[in-house]
Amino acid sequence: MNTITFNFHGQQFKWWQFERYTTAIIKAKSNDLYYHMSLTINDQINFEALALEGVVKGRELSTPPTYSITFFVENGEKFNAFYNKLLEIEGKKYDYKGVLLGFFGLNIHNKNKWYCSELGWLFFKTFFPNFEKSIKTTISPKSLRMILEGLKLGIDCPQGKINV
Repeated sequence: MNTITFNFHGQQFKWWQFERYTTAIIKAKSNDLYYHMSLTINDQINFEALALEGVVKGRELSTPPTYSITFFVENGEKFNAFYNKLLEIEGKKYDYKGVLLGFFGLNIHNKNKWYCSELGWLFFKTFFPNFEKSIKTTISPKSLRMILEGLKLGIDCPQGKINV
């Protein structure tokens, strides 16, 4: 059985670190503890979208996760489709415009550029395509986490297995 883990990052930075201020803006705007999300596939392979590097795969996460949600996926065909899409976007640039306009509630997506929450949103595009069409705004780490928590609670089995 395959696993998909959504990692949420809320590390506190020192006052002299530039990240302290950028993450504070994200947390203040989204009213959340977390400023970033990443994915871990089968407890081995990490994917994340970083501002200066774009979509990266396979290395240690940029910061340690503060909170994680894991799903066990039984449907190998959809899991492979999800994983292959992540592989396709590896190396794509970071979507600064999508993030900035998202602060104003505008959902602008450039297929050649990605930000962190869009990686997680691929999960819904793959496993729940009808649900994906109902979201009209940019997905933040907070909104993604809230939807995932609801999904996890709605799954009948306590192990969080998805078989769609």
